[in-house]
Amino acid sequence: MRTVICKPDLDTCLAALILGVEIGDTIEITAGKAEKSDLANPAVRCIECGGSGQSDLNNYDHHDSDLTLAPACRQALATGRKSAPGIARLVDYVCCIDDGLPLPAEIPFPSLSNLFSGMMAITPEPLLQFRLGMSMLDTILQQELNPFERMPDLPEWQPYSEAKRQLVQSVEKALATATLLHSHSGLTVGVLRSAAIGGAGHLYDRGCDVVILYGQLVGSLPLVKFTIASRTENVMPLAALLCQQEPGWGGKCHIIGSPRTGSRLNAEDVISLVLRNC
Repeated sequence: MRTVICKPDLDTCLAALILGVEIGDTIEITAGKAEKSDLANPAVRCIECGGSGQSDLNNYDHHDSDLTLAPACRQALATGRKSAPGIARLVDYVCCIDDGLPLPAEIPFPSLSNLFSGMMAITPEPLLQFRLGMSMLDTILQQELNPFERMPDLPEWQPYSEAKRQLVQSVEKALATATLLHSHSGLTVGVLRSAAIGGAGHLYDRGCDVVILYGQLVGSLPLVKFTIASRTENVMPLAALLCQQEPGWGGKCHIIGSPRTGSRLNAEDVISLVLRNC
């Protein structure tokens, strides 16, 4: 069976693992939504690339819909296609990460999320990222590791851990340029020009109610990736406003992002819109 994905992340990789995707299966990467013919074909798995809420058609997404839907991995779990010790717990963890929700307790370094982002940083090819991500999650299940606890120092994961340490250092350096602003309603909005994973947490620690992260996407076109998030505020209304200027913005209650292929909006305009409407 063919599988189509948009980008590798924890949610996509875990949904694929639950749905029975094998490492050697035919995997296709799409720059945005899957083709309409693939979304309408239940013989094609489409994971996080459109068709939100249409699990009956083998589509598992939660971004392109006005409905409040669970992340793809929880939708996949509802199919009952994979049963393993700890699978529900792993889904709970990935949903916390994907929804930008706080974890029950702080996890000492390295967490599963740390390792995954480290792997992504040193693996430039999306298809390999996807397969390595699935393998990492499979190891979690096979060894019955608790994702809410510190991950063990497995030899194959040590390069990921080191890469994440370097990412953390780059975020800490970028934080020197972070700006704290105040919205129309008095919320503290933190702005950080850094796309590195972990920046939001640092800004929350500084007392920010809403955070805006942005950074240049790798490539020849002047495209930017924006993330707008909050632990307490519903930021989804901002996505609707931004879609009026540029289609493709989406997300969930506590975290939204620019189109998956990148944004052409000016950072100052995005920041101004957030400040006016929060």
